[in-house]
Amino acid sequence: MPSSKSKKKPADRKQKQSRYGSSWKTPLIDLDLPSGEVCQVRRPGVQGLIKAGVLHSLDSLTSIVQTETIPTAEGKPLPQGKDIESIVQDPEKFGKMMEAVDKIVCHVVTQPTVHNGMTKVLNEDGEAVEIDPETGVHKLREMTDEEKAEAVLDFEAKHPDRSLVFVDWIDSMDKMFIMNFAVGGSGDLTDFREKTEASLGSLPAGEAAEPEAE
Repeated sequence: MPSSKSKKKPADRKQKQSRYGSSWKTPLIDLDLPSGEVCQVRRPGVQGLIKAGVLHSLDSLTSIVQTETIPTAEGKPLPQGKDIESIVQDPEKFGKMMEAVDKIVCHVVTQPTVHNGMTKVLNEDGEAVEIDPETGVHKLREMTDEEKAEAVLDFEAKHPDRSLVFVDWIDSMDKMFIMNFAVGGSGDLTDFREKTEASLGSLPAGEAAEPEAE
């Protein structure tokens, strides 16, 4: 005897999803910069940067981003003397601030390839010098302009569809904008200019262009 229960037709079944978890991915974004340049970046957020070892803690960012975007770890106002203007006026603090910004820029920019400009110290035999006991890594030195120019030519010969730049060539305002966006700040250029140009007007600009190879 036929069953009284009606069988579901294929049309009754829920449409199967084709892109599971697509909203969880960190997309690559073309970012318009204050200088007029464009770069491609990923947006890992603060926790992503800490996990990647680029930042030590949330509070290591609070003095170099818009304070309404990134609160201190304790959720308290920025302590006196930690504001951006006081840091710009202090050479030591300013140096540490830009070191953190440079690390973030190198990590989040995917196009062009951004290099930190450091290379291993070699001995007379062309071998890397012993590991530095303080850092646990090989001793490094800053590349010369000639070495950077040669590195660009070599990289672009191997990767004709990509380009290589060094982080010290990037305009400082562009670096700050990239960093602010990467941790969750606004990507609006007008908003960024209004909130930062007064404080960062004294920041030195990076090299505007790549050195020409001889």
